[in-house]
Order: sequence, then structure tokens, then C-alpha cells
Amino acid sequence: MDRLETIVKLARNSNSVADIGCDHGQVGVELLKSTGVRHVISTDISEKCLKKSEFLFASTGFQSEYDGRVGDGLKTLNRGEVDTVVIAGMGGDLIKDIVTYDIGKTLSFKNFIIQPMTNPDVVRETFYKLGYGLEKDLIVIEGSKYYFLMKFSSLTDKKLEKDWFYTSSLLRDSIETYKEYLKFNLNKNNAIINEIKLNSSEKSDSRISELKSNNEKLRTLLEEKVEYK
Repeated sequence: MDRLETIVKLARNSNSVADIGCDHGQVGVELLKSTGVRHVISTDISEKCLKKSEFLFASTGFQSEYDGRVGDGLKTLNRGEVDTVVIAGMGGDLIKDIVTYDIGKTLSFKNFIIQPMTNPDVVRETFYKLGYGLEKDLIVIEGSKYYFLMKFSSLTDKKLEKDWFYTSSLLRDSIETYKEYLKFNLNKNNAIINEIKLNSSEKSDSRISELKSNNEKLRTLLEEKVEYK
């Protein structure tokens, strides 16, 4: 299952969805085609991207179920306007900025489906502090890249996880892929360390130390944490 399919699966029980940073609008169209979602709001900071989204909805016959808006983050939405907000393809720190800009508005939405390109730990911690429960935490592979997908819900019990780098849901539902992800990053870090050693300097020594520390974390997760049942 790829990212698009996983997002659609996580959002399938919603009545209305806002796709933030919609790009060409594929998420919204697929939701209307294959789930019970009745209305989609697609937003993007780029008017050019939004026009492509508008064309896709019109060409697939969903123009009346679609609302396109140019704007940044959640700013184009009214409070409680949709059941579910999708934010996919952005960095974890940017996602944090988006959902903490107007916390009152953020809390008016029941569900968030998040696919961060970086720093998934930042996303988990942010939504925990906002009071959301983590309903699903998955990892999928597309080509040679790994992507985390999370569903946070105000209707799910808030649970404190031991570590923002892994969760019980992640280990339960994506354990084999997660093991592969950990090994991939361990090998990547080792390759970077070997490359840096060819051009050793005081600055590069600091980077090597950082990567080795990261590797210790990865080894600990591989050896101990992935045994969740």
C-alpha cells in the first residue's frame, strides 16, 4: 500500500476533509471516488497548484463536492469546518508550526492525518501536547524511501508513549517495515561516517559523533524495542 492509498484508508470514515498543501489534488479526488467522504476542501499556498487541483476535480466530475482555496496552513479554514485535516508531504517542523499557529482553530478539528517528510518524532510530540490521541502510526515504502503516516484523533484516548521515535501502534502495525527502516538508516549513517572520514576536520568530528550517537539509538530500537506484541 502506497502513501495515497494509506491516506485514503485512514480518512475513509470522514464526512468532510481538508487537504492542506494539496498540490494537484489527488488525495481529495481519490477520497470522493472510493470512500464516503462527501466534501473536500483543497488548499495550497500556490495558486498555480490549486488551479491544477481544480482542473482534476472538474475533469473527474467532482466539481460540486470540491472547494479550492489559496492560502497558508489552516488559515483558509473556518473552525470546525471539516471532520478531518490531511497534511502530507511537509517537514515535521513546518507541520508543528501550522498546527500551533492558532491552537483554538486546530482543536476544532476532530482528526488529523499527517505524513511528515522529516522529524516524525516532532509531529507525535506536538499532537500529544495538543491533547490528541494517536489512533494509527504506520510506515510505508515507495521505491527506496520510507514514509510515516499517522492519524491523530480527539476521540481517541491520549496515551503517553515511551519514546517519540517509536510507538506501540507503529510496532504493532508496521513492525517488519519498521525494522527495514531502522537498518536502512543505520547503513546510511555508516556510509556517511566513512565518507566524512576522508575529509577529517574538527567540524566533521562533531558530525561523526552525532551520527554515531544516532546509530546507538537505532541499534537499541532494533535490539529491544521492536519486540512489541
